[in-house]
Amino acid sequence: KNQWALRIDSLRRLTKRGPFLRGSGNCPSSQSRVCAKTASCFTFAISGLATQMKKTWEVWNEIIERLPSGLTPTEQVVNCVNNFLFNFECGGWLYNLSPAAGMNKSWTDLRETAECVAAVGSLKIAHQLQQVVRIVENASIQDSGTWSEFVATADPSGKIRQIENAISDEVDQLWDKLKDYTAAHFECERD
Repeated sequence: KNQWALRIDSLRRLTKRGPFLRGSGNCPSSQSRVCAKTASCFTFAISGLATQMKKTWEVWNEIIERLPSGLTPTEQVVNCVNNFLFNFECGGWLYNLSPAAGMNKSWTDLRETAECVAAVGSLKIAHQLQQVVRIVENASIQDSGTWSEFVATADPSGKIRQIENAISDEVDQLWDKLKDYTAAHFECERD
């Protein structure tokens, strides 16, 4: 028998032991009758109750919904890398990690992001982010002026753009490393 046929046989045996009702938390469907339509509704623990392991993205969503001050150090790493990846793919990552105007020129958020990226195992991207730190910390952020003017002043040779291109080549691997890190530290399965 193939793997799917074995799942169907197991499903039939389990539904005979029932009752496994829809809408009872055992199955994602909302109707109240025995659910035997899909094998994916049935992942049973020894106790006979349905359990489904969370996916990594579900853990990320739970972390995002909480205040950063209430996160554990491991959750902070996941949150930081997830935010970086989101901002990197959407654009504006460097602006979002910049210090507020009028503050000192310490790029603390960018440094912390590099540390978190290293913590999940992407040393190459962490090193590239540290290179960006060295470039931008040598420039001063003016209260007046645009972001584009700051970047042009801080990096007249275009090194940041080259680093961004190199990071772009590694983004998929960073997503994979974040999934691995999340699965290793939380009760979830890698999706």
